[in-house]
Amino acid sequence: MKLSHLAPVALAALFAACADITASSSSASLRAADKPAALLSAGEGIRTILDSVDARGNTTVIAEYAAGTDLDNPDAPAIGSVTIRTLIPAVASGSSRTPCITSTIVATETVAGWTSSVKKPGGCDKEIQVQFENKSTRQRADFSFLYIFGKTRIDFGAIK
Repeated sequence: MKLSHLAPVALAALFAACADITASSSSASLRAADKPAALLSAGEGIRTILDSVDARGNTTVIAEYAAGTDLDNPDAPAIGSVTIRTLIPAVASGSSRTPCITSTIVATETVAGWTSSVKKPGGCDKEIQVQFENKSTRQRADFSFLYIFGKTRIDFGAIK
């Protein structure tokens, strides 16, 4: 299913459903598998799909991240993507506690010939790791994502 063909109300319903996802999925997809990373252009690393703040001040971000970049050809499209939902809780004023940021996988996609497998599904202050592999060429790319206050890092994964 292409997101661009959905009405705004249908998109809101789709992402409201995503808000309830607590477990990762390595095979879920927001779009047809033959059109991976349709929201991402060649050279584009991140596309924000949803960025909202609820009445309590909690921020929810759903973003698609390119995975598997060709270091020899940086303008080439990625071999896949990982869509991640991140929940950043509001910080109470006067609180000295650092809130737990929860990141979960919404979907992974690959181009033809590549597969993906979730190695670490994320969670509360936990890392997400997804391995992309092309068995016929024996290439792979390791995507990783960690969102913690003061320690945030994203590795899109170079194709090796």
